[in-house]
Amino acid sequence: MVEAGTWRHWLLGIAAFVAMFVLASFAVLLGAKALKVPPSRMTTCGAEALAMALAITSGVQSYRLSRRQHERALQRERDHRRASGLCTNCCYPLRGNTSGVCPECGCAVAEPADRSG
Repeated sequence: MVEAGTWRHWLLGIAAFVAMFVLASFAVLLGAKALKVPPSRMTTCGAEALAMALAITSGVQSYRLSRRQHERALQRERDHRRASGLCTNCCYPLRGNTSGVCPECGCAVAEPADRSG
């Protein structure tokens, strides 16, 4: 896996964008051919296909980035809860809990929180 923030990470993102753009362009043009678009419309259809492919590719990449940021934020929240002695699922305080299970939601606790204050 490539470490985030490095030049390889950015290069991989650009390569993925270009690959998705090419595949989307090809798929849109194949769709136009399957719909039997006349040759006189293929030049305008080609420009429309490229615009459609760019829109699809941009949308997919935006979704992937926002999804990744959301997952990172959730992980930071879970880490903060764990460090604060709270259940990572429901935020129930686990001070003095030695069972390894949250009494509120029944979620397994990674390490029993044995804090008294």
